[in-house]
Amino acid sequence: MKRLILLLQILIVSVSLKAQLLNEGLKALDFEKYESARNIFTTLIQKEPAYGEAYYYLGQAYNNLFKADSAFIIYNLGIAAAPKTPQLYAGLGELLLEEGKTAEAQIQFDKALAICKDKYGDFNNAKGLVAIASGMIAGETKLLAQASALMEEAYKITKDDYDVLTTAGDVYLEMADGSKAATFYNRATVLDPNRPKAFAKIALIWIRVKNLQVAKEALDTAFSKDPNYATAFKNQAEFYSVQRKFA
Repeated sequence: MKRLILLLQILIVSVSLKAQLLNEGLKALDFEKYESARNIFTTLIQKEPAYGEAYYYLGQAYNNLFKADSAFIIYNLGIAAAPKTPQLYAGLGELLLEEGKTAEAQIQFDKALAICKDKYGDFNNAKGLVAIASGMIAGETKLLAQASALMEEAYKITKDDYDVLTTAGDVYLEMADGSKAATFYNRATVLDPNRPKAFAKIALIWIRVKNLQVAKEALDTAFSKDPNYATAFKNQAEFYSVQRKFA
C-alpha cells in the first residue's frame, strides 16, 4: 500500500510539473520570448520524450528564432516519438509553405488533417485544426480559404477555447474581413477577459480602418491586462505609424 501511495504521489508531481512547464512555455511563446520558450520546451521533452505537442511548440520557438532547419529537425523527431500528433505535420507544412513549396506543404497538412478526424471522417481535434490553420497563414504564401474552413470546423467542435477563437480571428483578419475577425476576438474577450491577446488584436482591426480612438481604448485595455505584452507593443507601434508619429 505504501508503495502504491508513493507511486501515486510521484505521478501527481510529474503531471503537475508537466502542466506547469507547458503553461510557462505557451506564455513565453505568446509573449514572443522565444529563447525562453525554447529552453522550457527542451526541458519538457527531456522529462516527457513522447509528448508530441512539446516538440511542436519547440519547433515553433526555433522557427520564430529564424532557425527553420532546427525546427524541421525537431518536428521530425517529434513525429518519430509521437506520430499521431497532428501539430507536428502542421509544423512541417508551415515550413514548406514559407519556402513557397505549396504542393509539398499540402501533403503535410493533409497528413495532419487525417489525424484530426474520427473513424466516420468527422473532425474531432480542435487543437490540431488550430495548428494547421495557423501554419497556413504564417508566411507570405497563405491558404486562406482552407484555413477559414478549418477554423469554422474547430469552432463547431468547441466554442469555448481561447486559441480557437483568436486563431479564427487571425484568419479572418488576414482575409481583410474585420467584422468576422472582431466577432471571434470579442468572443475570446468574453471567454477570458483577463488575457491581453484578443484586446491587442481588436486594436489592430481599428488601426487598419483608422478609428484611432477605439484602437487606443483596445490597446489600453490590453496593456491593463499585462503591461509587458509584446503583441500590444507591436500594434501600438503601428498605431503611431499610421499617424506618422515615427519617433
